[in-house]
Amino acid sequence: MGDPFGHALGGYFFTSLGQLLEHIFVSDMNWMGEFLAVADHGLDLAGELGKPPEQGKRAFGDFATYRAARERLDDFIVACMARLEDADLQKTVSRMTRQGIRLEREVWKALIHFFNHQTHHRGQVSDILDNLKIENNYSNMIFLE
Repeated sequence: MGDPFGHALGGYFFTSLGQLLEHIFVSDMNWMGEFLAVADHGLDLAGELGKPPEQGKRAFGDFATYRAARERLDDFIVACMARLEDADLQKTVSRMTRQGIRLEREVWKALIHFFNHQTHHRGQVSDILDNLKIENNYSNMIFLE
């Protein structure tokens, strides 16, 4: 199979694998912006990764472009998490949902949501790849160094 990025999906909220991957990416960018508004520790999301794409709009044309951006975002997330201080976790992060609801939560609670959201959707990606007979090993991350 060629590039599975545009593969149409049945039975999922997102109609293509690309839409699902872009949703995770855009959500992560938006949350990182909110976390950095609380404590940026000298990090500049827009300077390093650009403006977050708009949720629901096509952001990447193929998997290779997505993967390069995803790797940069993951490196940025790791750098941000490494700079978190205990006091940051007790601060309040605020985010406006697409429905216009303002959420205010302690950073530690928002971080749990942030990583759980990724886990939820990455599990969907793993299932989709399994069904497409594309090798993936998400369930054996314990073996990564």
